[in-house]
Amino acid sequence: MTQSIPFAEQAIAGVSLVTRGDLSALEINTDTVSGSVFPYGAHVASWKPAGFEDVLYMSDLSGLTQGTPIRGGIPVVAPWFGPSDNGLHGWARIQDWTLESVSGDTTAVEATFTLAGSALGGDLADSLSLSYTVHLGSDFWVRLNATNTGTETIAPELALHAYWAVDAQDLRIKGIEEGGIDRLADNAQLPAGPFEALEGQTVDRFYPFAGDIVLVDAGGHRKITLRSEESDKSVVWNPGTKGSAANADMPDDAWKHFVCVEATRVREGAPQLAPGESATLTLHATVEHLD
Repeated sequence: MTQSIPFAEQAIAGVSLVTRGDLSALEINTDTVSGSVFPYGAHVASWKPAGFEDVLYMSDLSGLTQGTPIRGGIPVVAPWFGPSDNGLHGWARIQDWTLESVSGDTTAVEATFTLAGSALGGDLADSLSLSYTVHLGSDFWVRLNATNTGTETIAPELALHAYWAVDAQDLRIKGIEEGGIDRLADNAQLPAGPFEALEGQTVDRFYPFAGDIVLVDAGGHRKITLRSEESDKSVVWNPGTKGSAANADMPDDAWKHFVCVEATRVREGAPQLAPGESATLTLHATVEHLD
């Protein structure tokens, strides 16, 4: 991408394009909020409201290079969720998106990115166009929009694979007590009850996203409240000790420092799009200090 920012009106103090690794990144540094978004993958890497440590986890070992997924932050998953014969989590997260516009002021910044699949090749590439808006302020939200530009009905899977920075060993997750589905046990039904303590076990589950999901991060002395109007189910994932050690792009103890709670429209919840139709997936977050 060109090294200039398409401000919608006028330049915003504290907003710039920088280089991280081999990639460009949109950096926000104001008195109210700091953060960063890579046009590569339209990947949000950081959201840090004033008075808080970063609310998103990024792996120090993540490769910031073309063709390699970024580990941490919020990968955009489309048009399939995986596992798949075509690979894991689709092509959207490993493509350069176009930075279309940046707007706002020093209290909040919004950036919009687009990706036309027709030039990419691969599953649904000739019939899917994506746009993505990121809002960074004292609150946070992202909105993914998928449009069928083809001539046949399609059902793209969409997910926002958010890594939340928490003390995973001193964490409660509220809002998923009604039970879910264990993806590591042949989709066995999980009984109702509180989410158990993370002690190094691998967790990969679907839970209904029926209302707010609250991460009570006692170790970090804060709580993160999540909501999504369109997501029918959330994925809760933590790699545990085995998963962290098996992934070269994360430290062996990475599992202690994050939990993924994702908004999704996948599997039977994937939107059915006739030609010309669009579907949206949003994820909102707020953060508060614990008393």
